Amino acid sequence: MKKSCCVIVWIGSLLAGCGPSESVAPISWSGSIPLGMERAAENQVLFLYFHAEWCHVCEQMNEDVFPTAEVASALAPYVPVKIDVDQQPAVAETYLADVTPAYVLVDGQGVVRARAIGLMTAEELAAFLNKSATLLEAEQADEGDKTS
Repeated sequence: MKKSCCVIVWIGSLLAGCGPSESVAPISWSGSIPLGMERAAENQVLFLYFHAEWCHVCEQMNEDVFPTAEVASALAPYVPVKIDVDQQPAVAETYLADVTPAYVLVDGQGVVRARAIGLMTAEELAAFLNKSATLLEAEQADEGDKTS
């Protein structure tokens, strides 16, 4: 009887749209800011993700948020860099990442452009990334207008 209950629940979840999600290619993280800068194109911004192995919220982000298509799409304009605060404490201190998880957007000159901390849903992280990308693009367009 238990097997049929499980099958019914599984079929019910598929019908409700709660079935397996589409697979998304894993994020190609750089392990350091210099490596991220090497990968960055002109005017591309780094997305620094500060985490720790002992951080349960970071684990949740890694399992439930970063693998989503929504976040992968929102990360497209950025170079993702994953920094373990215990392995790179000086970097974490430089970018004031004293809470994990922390998310910091850094331009090519090393200037912090935006930051956020804590647990986020895929929708919240994508919104943060998309809004930041829009603001940065508008700022670059304004700077381009001033120089022409």
